[in-house]
Amino acid sequence: MDDKGNKPFYKKHYNQYDSNDLLLDHRHVGMLLIGPANSGKTSILRKFRADIINYAKENIEDKEKHEVTSLQPVIMLNTTPAGLRIFLINLLRKLHTPICERKGQNDELVLKVTEALVKAGTRMLILDEFQNVLAGVSPGSKQNLLMQTLVHFSNEAGLSLVIAGTDDVKYAIGTVGALSSRLHAFHLDGNWRNKKLFQRMIGDLTTKIGITGKPPLYDSETAKIIYRLTEGLIGEVADIINELLYYHGHKGYIALEDFDNIPWVKPSERRVATAGRKNIKYKK
Repeated sequence: MDDKGNKPFYKKHYNQYDSNDLLLDHRHVGMLLIGPANSGKTSILRKFRADIINYAKENIEDKEKHEVTSLQPVIMLNTTPAGLRIFLINLLRKLHTPICERKGQNDELVLKVTEALVKAGTRMLILDEFQNVLAGVSPGSKQNLLMQTLVHFSNEAGLSLVIAGTDDVKYAIGTVGALSSRLHAFHLDGNWRNKKLFQRMIGDLTTKIGITGKPPLYDSETAKIIYRLTEGLIGEVADIINELLYYHGHKGYIALEDFDNIPWVKPSERRVATAGRKNIKYKK
């Protein structure tokens, strides 16, 4: 926290509660983190997960034995469009639970996951890239069944749920009232109201990467250029700095004119230009 009381850039998003025990101790409290691609959702979730685990190690203990009772207090999983069965199998693998070779019914797998979550003392399930499972969500769909299963885990295993994804996730989850009612939505965007905080984030990245600028990349004028080109998205900032380093790092520094000499397209323009195509990032 700086002299004006501003939190580090990642904490302004993930530290939404006064204390982590609110999420750990109340199964019907959860978070829905919404933001466009490259807005820093995964980085925030990883930091959040690490903080929760550290908190759990310090606070979730048997008062008589003074031992940590939760073996896996937090599980984080990247979702895929493969459906409920694969989701359950991936969860079992995360829980280090043997998976029978024979094909079982989904109901059997749900029961096995529930038992494994309770046995492991899991208190929180973090699901990233949740939009991957939501194509064609409609009442009675397989995706809807997966969301109902999450409600079951929350109820039966006492889990808090933290789900992250793009805007589509919020609308899809809204079709399952029992799930949406227990998730507090928070939105990430590139709108850095505190420009000094944005400059500090650039400074942190350039220090880690080992790149310098003339003027420094965190200088107010340079930061404005970076903000305009990246639209403030954290992942895009990291990408453009790496591009600058790739094309102009041989000089030992980055100059203002170098921004005009990299093959860069702003995220919003890229989304329009790549409609119907995949994995196209830069114009030639």
